[in-house]
Amino acid sequence: MLWIYLCLPQLPLDVLLEGGTPEPCAVFQGQGSRQQLICVNAAARALQIPLGHAPSSVQALVAELQCFPRNPNAEQAALQALAAWAGQFTDRVYLDTDSQTRQALPPCQGLLLEVSRCLNYHGGLSSLLGKIQGAATALNYTLHIGVAPTAEGAILLAQHAQPSIARSVPELLQQIRDWPLSQLRLPRAITEKLERVGVTRIAQLLQLPADQLARRYGTGLIAELRCLQGLQQQPRPRYTAPAHYQRRHELMAETSQIEYLRPVLRRMLFELQGYLVQGDRSVRQMLLRLEHPGDLPSTEFLMHLMQGTRDAIHLQGLLQERMDRHPLCAPVIALELQVKQFDSAQTHQADLFDSGPNTLQNWLSLLERLQARLGPSAVLHPIIHADHRPEHASGYSDQVQAADRHEHPSSPRPFWLLPTPKELAQPPLQRSGVERIESGWWDGAPATRDYYIARTLHGGRLWVYQERGRWYLHGIWA
Repeated sequence: MLWIYLCLPQLPLDVLLEGGTPEPCAVFQGQGSRQQLICVNAAARALQIPLGHAPSSVQALVAELQCFPRNPNAEQAALQALAAWAGQFTDRVYLDTDSQTRQALPPCQGLLLEVSRCLNYHGGLSSLLGKIQGAATALNYTLHIGVAPTAEGAILLAQHAQPSIARSVPELLQQIRDWPLSQLRLPRAITEKLERVGVTRIAQLLQLPADQLARRYGTGLIAELRCLQGLQQQPRPRYTAPAHYQRRHELMAETSQIEYLRPVLRRMLFELQGYLVQGDRSVRQMLLRLEHPGDLPSTEFLMHLMQGTRDAIHLQGLLQERMDRHPLCAPVIALELQVKQFDSAQTHQADLFDSGPNTLQNWLSLLERLQARLGPSAVLHPIIHADHRPEHASGYSDQVQAADRHEHPSSPRPFWLLPTPKELAQPPLQRSGVERIESGWWDGAPATRDYYIARTLHGGRLWVYQERGRWYLHGIWA
């Protein structure tokens, strides 16, 4: 087996600072005198702000430090969305939130991916890691990656900023042999007891007899070591992506500026893109809801797409066009993204000697952007109805629909029809051809007509018909 651990050491801060900030920021947890800093951003690390201290004591030394309370609900929602996103790489995804027994800060949270069965599909481990890092860049999360033959080993290796890889258990043990015991997920009491007897490194712990360790420190320590060495596996529930997609993100502070919402929206759409890839689907209709404080009604943007897509950049452009046309009526406190209608994945077979862009795709994308900017009713296209009456045989729609197959009438018809047939004072003198239409008796607009092609004195062609003894002009050939 081969495991990849995607560690999110800055998750408590990443879910709060959507667009990032140059100011020193930190996240704390606990109540009253038990408050302690658990995570800081790059600006705070540059000031050498330590973790584990009370926010008030640190702010007394660094007045510009901004401290925010931890939001576990937002972290859990982000992990769930990332698990659905990670399904595009492997179907074996596991949530890891076991941060209670680990003593180091920041807390360890992330995703476990078992990838031994899909390496050939992705072109090998290096190619897969490149895909993961490339896709994660758009999410704007701080990500550390560890690769090992055991899940516990991958979690240990992911504590470094640079990707650490161990392809075998001996290679893994060689890399971590000099690491302190605090890196293992052991209760603090057990770690302190081991350190008091001189066991401070992982290699020293692995050399001790298992039966004596179990008798003195319990079987939990032995189970942790056996899992680390691949001698047994810890049962973990596999993550299953939901059938319906709904993602909600609460803002750290309310805002009335559209540009402050764009980083959040971008992250949500790239999470959606990964979810769609893992399900081999695309989105045809989606809803973006902006929530406002108090009892104010939410602002909703319902997007009807002309074709199914899972391109996050294209979806972001459409939503931004709509949002720019509708100024905010009130501050926004949260965003919610829902997929109302899915579609099958759109796959297009490229020509052997054609490496250019897909013309149809570009054309439909252009029409969608025009609709988003000008409104759905501003961009229409003709459609055909199964009706013999000319005035009901065609129309216009703001959505692209599958082409219906209808037989063309045996007699020719002009493209230009008058909005309302015009009654003629006298029948045309030169006429040829005849097409009889008897239809519409079921909807209250019956038509019993005989159509002819008439000639004008200048050689033009007119489309006329006779009904109940009266003659009407209905169309003109160009």
